[in-house]
Amino acid sequence: MDRSADESNGTANHSEVVKWEFRGDSSGADLLQHIRDHVVDVLSDYNTSISTDSTPDMSSSNFSPILFDQSPNKSCSLGDLPLFETAKAVCEAAFSEMKAYYCFIHFPTFYQMLSEVYTLPSDNLMDGKSQYLNLLFSVLALGYNSERKGYNKRNRSGGLISETRADNGQKYFKCAKSAIDVADCETIPQLQTVIFIILYLQATADLNACYSYLRLARKSAVRMGLNHKHACERNPIECEVKRRIFWTI
Repeated sequence: MDRSADESNGTANHSEVVKWEFRGDSSGADLLQHIRDHVVDVLSDYNTSISTDSTPDMSSSNFSPILFDQSPNKSCSLGDLPLFETAKAVCEAAFSEMKAYYCFIHFPTFYQMLSEVYTLPSDNLMDGKSQYLNLLFSVLALGYNSERKGYNKRNRSGGLISETRADNGQKYFKCAKSAIDVADCETIPQLQTVIFIILYLQATADLNACYSYLRLARKSAVRMGLNHKHACERNPIECEVKRRIFWTI
């Protein structure tokens, strides 16, 4: 079938019986726009007092705290971290859980970052280090959840320990979730944080939120250009990490 110029651009053919036919490379976006306009019109017929201005903007990063029940004003600090040796052990448990996927973390860089975070003065975290603290929170969340499963397998009387570790996992998950705008990731540590949040949601069987985060992570990865071939001659480690992040997502 020959395609016209309008069809190749993904435009809609609108007949007299209100029937849309979508073809072309951009047909998906065109279809979603027509569905959104149609839904707004239907809702306005039932309740004229509802203004279309009150409809959340799905493309705005301000919508993500509402969608994922985030509280940007409530942020965790260095004082919420466990002891250094405990944090290191929990991180190792998280990395063991991660081995089923691509290894999208460069371990020497991560452990160097871990040491630097613990040497900073309390509640004196520079902006350049805050993204590493958020990454650490997300790793701790997955690690505590992984250790909780291990205790359930080894010790029947470990209910209190498991419950405590589950609470710690949820605590650090909330810290990581509230400190990052999932819809507006701009750096590799931020995107790594989102992946660990996804792994935590998958481990806790919260699949609806998991797929929502996964969709936004994929959007951020494409926006950052991780789907393109990078110049590995300049920094091959960074290039490999970016490649593994993309394929993990």
